[in-house]
Amino acid sequence: MNPRRTWIWVLTAAILLGAILISRNLSRPTIHGPQGILSSLKPSEVVSVQVRATGQMELRADLTNGAWCLSAPIAYPAQGPKIEALIQALSKLVPATTISGEELRARPKSGEEYGLTHPQAYIILQQTGFVAHIQVGALTTPGDQVFVQVVGTENAYVVDADLLKHIPRTLNAWRETTLLAPQDLACDRISVTNKGKVFELHHSPERWSLTLPIPARADNPKIEEALQKLARVEVRDFVTDDPAADLESLGLQPPQLSISLNRGTNRTALLLIGNSPTNDPALVFARRSGSRTIVTIPRDPLDPWSQPGSSYRDPLLIGPLPELDLIKVTGPDPFTLERGTNDSWNVMPQNVPADAWMVKNLIGTLAGLTVVEYVREVVTPPDLPAYGLSQPRWQYALRAPGKTNDLLQVSFGTNSADRVFASRSDENTVYAVPQGAVTHLPAGGWAMRERKFWNLDVEQVKSLTLMVGGRSNQLLRQGAHQWALAPGSQGVINELAVEETVRGLCQASAVVWVGVGDHRAQYGFKENGHQLTLELKDGTKYTVEFGADAPSGSAYAAVSLGKQPWFLEFPWPLFRDIQSYLPAPRGGP
Repeated sequence: MNPRRTWIWVLTAAILLGAILISRNLSRPTIHGPQGILSSLKPSEVVSVQVRATGQMELRADLTNGAWCLSAPIAYPAQGPKIEALIQALSKLVPATTISGEELRARPKSGEEYGLTHPQAYIILQQTGFVAHIQVGALTTPGDQVFVQVVGTENAYVVDADLLKHIPRTLNAWRETTLLAPQDLACDRISVTNKGKVFELHHSPERWSLTLPIPARADNPKIEEALQKLARVEVRDFVTDDPAADLESLGLQPPQLSISLNRGTNRTALLLIGNSPTNDPALVFARRSGSRTIVTIPRDPLDPWSQPGSSYRDPLLIGPLPELDLIKVTGPDPFTLERGTNDSWNVMPQNVPADAWMVKNLIGTLAGLTVVEYVREVVTPPDLPAYGLSQPRWQYALRAPGKTNDLLQVSFGTNSADRVFASRSDENTVYAVPQGAVTHLPAGGWAMRERKFWNLDVEQVKSLTLMVGGRSNQLLRQGAHQWALAPGSQGVINELAVEETVRGLCQASAVVWVGVGDHRAQYGFKENGHQLTLELKDGTKYTVEFGADAPSGSAYAAVSLGKQPWFLEFPWPLFRDIQSYLPAPRGGP
């Protein structure tokens, strides 16, 4: 044999074999993984689901205006997430095993064997241009898979039994258990009838108010909390849908309590509440007007609505205040607080800086004044003298930025026991507020002055002189943390302690101001009493004089500001350091 011809034939055979293999690979379909049973199903386009489970009536839900609602066997809001979970589960069904039509035909009793002749559930899904009928048959012998078949196709399939978890087994399985929808609670008027007694609440753009049985400001936090409790009410049991149910025996004819939620002229929901079941006092029968469904719900969320309308009155005389730029106080010692730049305040007519913390505290005290008694609902001018409100002892006018008219005027009249009569300019009601709270309001503009009475630099201090009983001791500052007794002065000094005490004096603040003017005797000041003077390098002197002990345990003190003596309670820690570290002259206390 010719070797050369042999190699030609071998090469030709190899080429032909390669061509055959390539041809076969090109003709073989590409497999992208297991195919879904319902490949045409698009969950987002499904508009209707029907389920008939063994022994149950057909359950149907339809998607209307973006929300799922039951339409059979009764019209009722549905739990959309549960319905969508079933649709998603069906759209993702992938067979573990496919049983061909030929194999099914070869087994005459396969329908009974696989539970497809009498399926445990029959499901119909509808979407635009597509309807799917699914039969769910018996479980496989291990119980972790189930037979299914799509009606109109030859094959049957074995799929994961998790599908069964999404199939409703009772008529109530898909019912919405939240009693009220968010749109029901988007209301601006609430009417409540409680055993024949009616009260009504109305919401303006700013707040709630009580309109029945009397017009009054309402307790906003209480109303909002009560509405939130209603929003969380869940149905415990669907009792009956029978239109001929005995409503009277359930306390629903007439209802023990009714809550009407309204927006504008439209009613969003009317909730009717009845008696408790005999075996569970924590529940009550309830139904919505226009619905024949009677349910049981927890009693607790309804308790706020079972209270009288008066319990919804605003418990605060004033309540939360917006930003203010003027507080005008009329009384025995009238004054005005005016907001300046950078949130600073000034006291007028004294024209001195106000203490920012004290202004904030004043506004907070006014806003937090609680009503302890609604003394008289409607008063006329002739009634006011009986309460000391025809010529109030104190009156506060509050004004918001950019406004020329007062936001509100609040008047305080005479005392009665431990309370003070009060009124608002926008109402005709007389209230009583705690006397203690009114007592803590400032007695004059002087009480609102900036409490820091000195703002000195310790580096500018030249000397410190203490005088007691006509005797004096002087300390000289010779540098940072360096102090010495002046000639003629006696005692022992701790330079570091003296430095820190003087530093505190340079930035000293009053605990509170107690008066201005001629009050020396009232606060225990005596001639040749205890006083302390700081002298600066430029010769300026600053003196603080100490009087009697204050109720706080510290001492009363006096400083000269604007050519007047101002009286204050001196801070106790600083007073203690003065007594401990600054040597008093010999013969003094």
